[in-house]
Amino acid sequence: MCVIFGAVKKAVEEAGEIDVLVCNQGVFVPGELETQEMEEVKCMIDVNLGGTFHLIKAALPGMKNRKDREPASIAIMSSQAGQVMYDAVTYNHSSVAGPRSYLMAFVEVNAAGILRIAALCFQWNWYGSIEKWHAQK
Repeated sequence: MCVIFGAVKKAVEEAGEIDVLVCNQGVFVPGELETQEMEEVKCMIDVNLGGTFHLIKAALPGMKNRKDREPASIAIMSSQAGQVMYDAVTYNHSSVAGPRSYLMAFVEVNAAGILRIAALCFQWNWYGSIEKWHAQK
């Protein structure tokens, strides 16, 4: 694994500053666990899990020490081999994503508008209170 980490570290250094790191490596040896050799299982674990940690470990110092100090992201993806998906579930989630996005945008814009109005009302009241206080002096 030291060879793999070294290769990843070299690739990260050559890539330069990294804003978004996507961990999307994976292998799958088809077959039932009881018929697989332990070497095949170890290989899958090393690549799928160990590879993710090696990639993050190699990239993280550079991501934390970037010049602009803006936020950075790490996305870890899994393969479909580890998930059970049904067509209806996939369709349902994809069909409501758009309307949910519009609804959330609508809510955010309206909430921001209400907050601005509340801030203006507070500000007008505040200036009126200051004027009254100065008038009493």
